[in-house]
Amino acid sequence: MYGNWPREKIIERFKLLDKAYDEAKKTGRLKTRKELDPSNFREKDGILVHIGKNGKPVFGGNGFHRLAIAKVLDLDLIPACIGIVDKESIKYLDQYRRKS
Repeated sequence: MYGNWPREKIIERFKLLDKAYDEAKKTGRLKTRKELDPSNFREKDGILVHIGKNGKPVFGGNGFHRLAIAKVLDLDLIPACIGIVDKESIKYLDQYRRKS
Protein backbone atom coordinates (compact mmCIF):
# COMPACT_ATOMS: atom_id res chain seq x y z
CA MET A 1 0.00 0.00 0.00
CA TYR A 2 2.73 2.47 0.88
CA GLY A 3 5.37 1.33 -1.64
CA ASN A 4 5.32 4.38 -3.91
CA TRP A 5 4.12 6.97 -1.43
CA PRO A 6 6.39 9.87 -0.49
CA ARG A 7 7.66 9.79 3.09
CA GLU A 8 5.54 12.82 4.07
CA LYS A 9 2.35 11.13 2.90
CA ILE A 10 3.19 7.99 4.89
CA ILE A 11 3.84 10.06 8.02
CA GLU A 12 0.52 11.89 7.55
CA ARG A 13 -1.32 8.60 7.06
CA PHE A 14 0.06 7.17 10.28
CA LYS A 15 -0.81 10.35 12.17
CA LEU A 16 -4.42 9.81 11.05
CA LEU A 17 -4.28 6.19 12.21
CA ASP A 18 -2.85 7.26 15.58
CA LYS A 19 -5.67 9.79 15.89
CA ALA A 20 -8.28 7.12 15.05
CA TYR A 21 -6.76 4.79 17.64
CA ASP A 22 -6.64 7.47 20.36
CA GLU A 23 -10.23 8.51 19.69
CA ALA A 24 -11.51 4.92 19.66
CA LYS A 25 -9.68 4.22 22.90
CA LYS A 26 -11.21 7.32 24.49
CA THR A 27 -14.79 6.76 23.23
CA GLY A 28 -14.83 2.96 23.16
CA ARG A 29 -15.89 2.84 19.52
CA LEU A 30 -14.80 3.47 15.97
CA LYS A 31 -16.50 6.28 14.12
CA THR A 32 -18.50 5.16 11.12
CA ARG A 33 -17.17 6.08 7.69
CA LYS A 34 -20.16 8.43 7.35
CA GLU A 35 -19.09 10.25 10.52
CA LEU A 36 -15.64 10.68 9.00
CA ASP A 37 -16.96 11.68 5.56
CA PRO A 38 -20.66 12.68 5.33
CA SER A 39 -20.77 11.70 1.65
CA ASN A 40 -19.78 8.09 2.48
CA PHE A 41 -22.29 5.31 1.81
CA ARG A 42 -22.48 1.97 3.62
CA GLU A 43 -18.98 1.95 5.07
CA LYS A 44 -17.30 2.32 1.67
CA ASP A 45 -13.54 1.85 2.17
CA GLY A 46 -14.17 0.64 5.71
CA ILE A 47 -13.99 -2.85 7.17
CA LEU A 48 -15.33 -5.38 4.65
CA VAL A 49 -16.79 -8.58 6.08
CA HIS A 50 -18.29 -11.52 4.20
CA ILE A 51 -20.58 -14.01 5.93
CA GLY A 52 -19.51 -17.59 5.29
CA LYS A 53 -21.05 -20.93 6.10
CA ASN A 54 -22.76 -21.23 9.48
CA GLY A 55 -22.87 -17.43 9.79
CA LYS A 56 -19.13 -17.09 10.40
CA PRO A 57 -17.67 -13.66 9.53
CA VAL A 58 -14.77 -13.68 7.08
CA PHE A 59 -12.55 -10.61 6.74
CA GLY A 60 -12.92 -9.29 3.19
CA GLY A 61 -9.53 -7.64 2.76
CA ASN A 62 -10.45 -3.98 3.25
CA GLY A 63 -10.18 -1.89 6.42
CA PHE A 64 -7.09 -3.61 7.87
CA HIS A 65 -6.13 -0.67 10.05
CA ARG A 66 -9.61 -0.07 11.44
CA LEU A 67 -10.06 -3.78 12.14
CA ALA A 68 -6.68 -3.91 13.90
CA ILE A 69 -7.67 -0.94 16.08
CA ALA A 70 -10.98 -2.60 16.95
CA LYS A 71 -9.25 -5.88 17.85
CA VAL A 72 -6.48 -4.26 19.91
CA LEU A 73 -9.06 -2.25 21.86
CA ASP A 74 -11.40 -5.28 22.12
CA LEU A 75 -14.38 -3.28 20.86
CA ASP A 76 -17.75 -5.04 21.06
CA LEU A 77 -19.20 -3.42 17.94
CA ILE A 78 -17.46 -2.30 14.77
CA PRO A 79 -18.85 -0.49 11.75
CA ALA A 80 -18.45 -2.77 8.74
CA CYS A 81 -19.70 -3.29 5.24
CA ILE A 82 -21.20 -6.71 4.65
CA GLY A 83 -20.06 -8.14 1.35
CA ILE A 84 -20.91 -11.60 0.08
CA VAL A 85 -23.25 -13.73 2.18
CA ASP A 86 -23.40 -17.50 1.82
CA LYS A 87 -27.00 -18.37 0.91
CA GLU A 88 -27.20 -20.72 3.91
CA SER A 89 -26.21 -17.82 6.20
CA ILE A 90 -28.81 -15.22 5.26
CA LYS A 91 -30.67 -16.15 8.45
CA TYR A 92 -27.70 -14.84 10.48
CA LEU A 93 -27.68 -11.33 8.99
CA ASP A 94 -29.82 -9.72 11.69
CA GLN A 95 -27.24 -10.52 14.38
CA TYR A 96 -24.67 -8.52 12.41
CA ARG A 97 -26.98 -5.54 11.91
CA ARG A 98 -27.15 -4.56 15.55
CA LYS A 99 -26.75 -0.87 16.22
CA SER A 100 -25.16 0.59 19.31
